[in-house]
Amino acid sequence: MRFFVIIIMSFVSFNFIMSVQGGYGPCVTKIKNGKFISQGNCEKIDEEEIIGQLRRNVAAKKEKEYCPIHHDGKCIWPVKIGEATTNFVSAVSICANIGRKLADVQSREQYDLIVSYINPWLSEDKDGIFSVWTGMMNNQTLSDGTKPTWSKDPVPLTETVKVAIHIREKEQPMHNLVYMEEENVLFGAICQ
Repeated sequence: MRFFVIIIMSFVSFNFIMSVQGGYGPCVTKIKNGKFISQGNCEKIDEEEIIGQLRRNVAAKKEKEYCPIHHDGKCIWPVKIGEATTNFVSAVSICANIGRKLADVQSREQYDLIVSYINPWLSEDKDGIFSVWTGMMNNQTLSDGTKPTWSKDPVPLTETVKVAIHIREKEQPMHNLVYMEEENVLFGAICQ
């Protein structure tokens, strides 16, 4: 059975209306005097599920508002450490500390958004070169082992290496994905 949910909240008057379209007609659920009241032809609606969904909606909206790069329903958090001190293991920890994981770059559009966001960091580096870790590995394979639908200059590799985004001021290309050994130290991580 399909359900269509419409939620309307007014924070000024603290009203809540939820409309559920079930198989037998419309149902409207309201909060009145602190209790859920249903009108119409309603199936049992789990109040905890409604509250949980509202909390998830608010959390998603907050994340989108504070998200530095929002693309295709995902939030990307570039994290820059002051100096090149971040190896792959510490990049994983950096992302875990903010409740995230190392990011997979899943499309050319996402790659371009990340590069445009972190490109100003280049002016902060005296050598005009810096790199940040991604969650990708060998030949730009995603962290779950699948191949992306796009790639940027892939090279077949026999050993396990990790992928970073590398940006330079004076060389061409100005940015690309590069292969790095886990112990290399970079400037930070791209988290999702």
